[in-house]
Amino acid sequence: MIDTVKIHIPILATYVETHTHAKGAFYKTIIGINELGLTGSSRCVKDGVPFEIYHAYQSLPTSHSGIGYKFYHQTYNTLPYLELNCSIAKILQGHNVYGLDNLLNCIQMIGVVYDQFPKLWQHLDVQNAKVVYMDITYSAVMQNKKQAEQVRDYLRNVDFKGLRNQSVIGEKDHYNTVYFGSENSRIGRFKVYCKGVEVQKEVKELEKLAKQNDLLAQMKLKTIFTKELQDYADKLVRIEATVKSRQMQQLGIPQNLWQLYDYHIQNPNLFTELWQIKTDAMFTALQGKTMNYADDSEIWQALESQLTTYTKTGRESKTKARNAYNFYKRIQQSGFYQVKLDYKGAERTFQMNVKNLLDCGISKAFLQNLNNSKDNTINVLQVLTVDFNNQIPTDVVIPTPNGEYLEVFKPYFMHVVNARLQKSQNEIFYQSA
Repeated sequence: MIDTVKIHIPILATYVETHTHAKGAFYKTIIGINELGLTGSSRCVKDGVPFEIYHAYQSLPTSHSGIGYKFYHQTYNTLPYLELNCSIAKILQGHNVYGLDNLLNCIQMIGVVYDQFPKLWQHLDVQNAKVVYMDITYSAVMQNKKQAEQVRDYLRNVDFKGLRNQSVIGEKDHYNTVYFGSENSRIGRFKVYCKGVEVQKEVKELEKLAKQNDLLAQMKLKTIFTKELQDYADKLVRIEATVKSRQMQQLGIPQNLWQLYDYHIQNPNLFTELWQIKTDAMFTALQGKTMNYADDSEIWQALESQLTTYTKTGRESKTKARNAYNFYKRIQQSGFYQVKLDYKGAERTFQMNVKNLLDCGISKAFLQNLNNSKDNTINVLQVLTVDFNNQIPTDVVIPTPNGEYLEVFKPYFMHVVNARLQKSQNEIFYQSA
């Protein structure tokens, strides 16, 4: 699906003055930011008068999610432009757990500007709007949340010989994400993460607001972030590829929004192919590799229910449960008797750890026979399978853009189509001459 998209809409050239600069052409609008219906900010104030007015990055609210926007009134080597940045999946349905491979959804994003900023709209060259950034995402559906996390952790620990970005491994905010490629890459990078972890973070924030009688948060929990959606997200290993301007240029893919939409109609596999280009090196590196696999979700549930404790302030703590689970995984990895040898000199600690597992209903005989035999290994690509035709639950209907917007923007698209058809007719004419 297409998730986050960044679009630049230039201002009409008639509202721009051009200057020569060491960096190249310098462009500046001849109409003020406030005159365009935008709220300007000032970098400096002299004698009580603000000057060096600019437009700060802001968020434009929609029914479900915000649209980031900023107007660049002074630019080098490109006309001043309005930048729009948002998840087109979120503004249509309130979440991005799943969505469509359809650039037409960008119309919803531009349509909000059409409604909210009529003055600005009159000065924009919408026909030359261009896509400068896209996040194209597809997911592999696992059996459960635990398997999804196992796959993610396996990818984090595999030696990809420089393919993976090591710089953010230790950062707490990124613990759920495995990055491939540099964040500053001019062609984009890709990343792998568990979608359920991301969704649960958002759900917890909404639950806090809902307890404070936030009606919007209550509505989202009831109608958008349903148990069914959360359960589905828990099973997803999301692989998200970022495509930037440079790579689109290298591949000969048009950046003009309307031309790109037309190009996609003629090349329906465009976005899956772009995603495959970005992720091919990872999948090639995984060929023939196996990972240890065991469905330990029931083990974790037993430990979580029995060993979860509460602090004096009433806060829930799962530290004891996690420690017990890590001890269990260690036995699974090395075998009961090897772990016992590892605890030589700390036998009491070993026995206490074993007792925690026994108290949760896990038999000692089971632990003594737990090891990483061949029965516990599986081909990685057998698990990490992305089915492009099975990215949306069967009972789900994805919302479409506002019908009024379709009529407003149809002329821009038809202009591109007519130009292409005219070009084809001319080529046929000259070939037959």
